[in-house]
Amino acid sequence: MLADESAGQCGPCVHGLRAIATTVQELADGAVAPGGVARLERWAGLVTGRGACAHPDGVVRFVASLLATFPTEVALHQHQGCGRPLHGLLPLRPVTILEQAA
Repeated sequence: MLADESAGQCGPCVHGLRAIATTVQELADGAVAPGGVARLERWAGLVTGRGACAHPDGVVRFVASLLATFPTEVALHQHQGCGRPLHGLLPLRPVTILEQAA
């Protein structure tokens, strides 16, 4: 999780990225509380440019890209989770090193 990749030395990473990551996970699970996407957008504005490094800005751009590029999927996840057929592709089974070498 990108929130875990910070040095943990400034507020935007310690508090902001954790809240953003938790809400994105809730969205992915179809369990986001009402107003979750609006909170993501608001938090993105609060975190941008406030970290001691560029890590918070990169995370915010990543989340903003998700919201802008996949609005239909975001709306679907807000109400019920994915709901799309997986066509037998997911979940993926981990491949062992021995299988990769074969």
